[in-house]
Amino acid sequence: MNLKNQYLQTGTLYLTLLIAGTPAATAATLQSADVVVLIDESNSMSGEQRWIGNMIPQLDAILQSQGLTGQRFGLVGFGSGRPDLLGRSVPVGGANFGTSAEFASATNNLLVSGKFEDGYSAIDFALNNYTFREDAAVSFILVTDEDRDNGNFGLNFTNILAGLKRGTENTEDDILLNAIVNANFVNNAIGVNSEANAYIADGRGGYTTTQLPSLNGIVTSSFENTKPDYVDLALANGGAAWNLNQLRTGGLTTTSFTKAFIDANVRDIQQQQAPETKLPPVYNLRFTDIKAVEDDPEGDKFQLAFEVLNWSDKPAAGVRIALNEGTDFFPIIEERSSFAGAGIDFNGRPNGPDAEPLPGNLLLANSSRVVESTDTAIQWDASQFDFNTSVNGPIPNRDLLGAGPNNTPDACALVPGCQVIGHSNPFFGRPDIPDLETVDDGNNVLDGFVITVDDFNEGEVISFNWNLLDVNGNPIGTPDSGNEYGFGIANILRTPIGEDPDADFQIFEQNTGADTSKRLFAEDSYRVTEYSPVSYDTTLARAFSARNTVATRTINSRGGDEPIALFAAEIGTGITGAFLNPADNIFNSSINAKLLPKPTPPVEPEPVPEPSTMAMIGMTAIALLGYKRHG
Repeated sequence: MNLKNQYLQTGTLYLTLLIAGTPAATAATLQSADVVVLIDESNSMSGEQRWIGNMIPQLDAILQSQGLTGQRFGLVGFGSGRPDLLGRSVPVGGANFGTSAEFASATNNLLVSGKFEDGYSAIDFALNNYTFREDAAVSFILVTDEDRDNGNFGLNFTNILAGLKRGTENTEDDILLNAIVNANFVNNAIGVNSEANAYIADGRGGYTTTQLPSLNGIVTSSFENTKPDYVDLALANGGAAWNLNQLRTGGLTTTSFTKAFIDANVRDIQQQQAPETKLPPVYNLRFTDIKAVEDDPEGDKFQLAFEVLNWSDKPAAGVRIALNEGTDFFPIIEERSSFAGAGIDFNGRPNGPDAEPLPGNLLLANSSRVVESTDTAIQWDASQFDFNTSVNGPIPNRDLLGAGPNNTPDACALVPGCQVIGHSNPFFGRPDIPDLETVDDGNNVLDGFVITVDDFNEGEVISFNWNLLDVNGNPIGTPDSGNEYGFGIANILRTPIGEDPDADFQIFEQNTGADTSKRLFAEDSYRVTEYSPVSYDTTLARAFSARNTVATRTINSRGGDEPIALFAAEIGTGITGAFLNPADNIFNSSINAKLLPKPTPPVEPEPVPEPSTMAMIGMTAIALLGYKRHG
């Protein structure tokens, strides 16, 4: 599975990576097929019953020659005149499914005693009584010489077609329907598929194909309601309709019919896909607390604490962040925003001594240390101490991509609070997390990474690349290799008080919009109302960093209810922007995030009085921000 150079955002769809996002759903080429034949058991169908018993082993042989092995074949009879005339399972090798040879033998047990045939009830019977493999293409072959006799008024074209959809929007996941019915087609065709390809006997036992202008008017005649009942159903499903009268002609025409039917089915089975693994809408990084720094005369210095969730394929023993070119996206007000310190808040959020863990989180202490802190890059050795087990080590991983294809239930099971909804079969459902606060309740989360940012004015943005590092200090993922849950970009925007950013705020082409959701900020931490008494400095120590946090643990944060500052953010997975300081690219990572063109400020209709230089730049930045959001 190669997901490189994609940015899939979370929050809008599951198959994206916004704040942690979710890589795209995975689909695998199938290696086998489950085929169910639904055949009319009225007294005119003995010839077709013999034909199907001979054809299925031929179909199986061709599938095996194309690399599809282990096919299973099932047989449903309907219209027999018995009490179960609406649909009955004819055992194949003593079960619902068997080999092609066992299928051929099972056709000897079909009946030809009925005259009331309801193909919709037969399809419904198969849908409810046959279980299909999640890694197999599924194909239904309906064979009947009459239209539908309605034996169940609860069934109709719409709900039968929906039942063949397998619970997904991708038509390649559908149960493919081929209908061999009493209908004649234009050009005396053997059959017509949903792409308007007509199969025509060539008079020598082979066939040719002709592309019809459309599917309109392809049926020249049919037995009563056969066209709306079965031809339209097969074509709407993406399958094909076949002329039973051509099959009954005999000789070379029957040979041509058999060859065309087998070739079309092999092609369609090869093109089917397994049900996608839909990955839950998790997040990788989230801000858990933001406080203003006390005694900062400019009022533009803040401490931001964030948590790290590890959904990659390796334990994370380090975290590295480095400013990228997105930091210069909006005009700089006097000084460029930069990192001004780093530290560890051992007891998690909020910053400082008045900390209480987020609801549901495990009792973990952040025993990490800062190993690098400059104005453009910070790196931590990451480790957590579990008070319940007395174990200290890297951030454990829960490998979402490792759930593999066709495995939505296992992917969902890795995420606390996740449940599969939308389909009775969880493999075709979608993962849902009703309460986003549960996502970080597992042991793959570690809170308390703190950065101090300075010169962060309203209308400015800080954008940094982030990487999780393995136990050897190497990146778990980059645009070149590794796991896409191991790296990404975070954009943090300081918004004017009283304004909320619209979702169309973007910096890089792969962005979808900054916001203030719970996927980005725990407990409304985007709204800063307190000053922190803790100085997260850049002290580097063997055991821990920011020693001042220990000395000031008895001092509570100061503040009230009025906002000091407001922030919005977007955190993406699987992308890396150009480093602001090229020397920070210590892993020689390639760049796969493209910066959008910078917005043009609106033209002022009249001159305004000259403000100070700093005020003028500030107004321009805020005007740009509003122009981007509302323009």
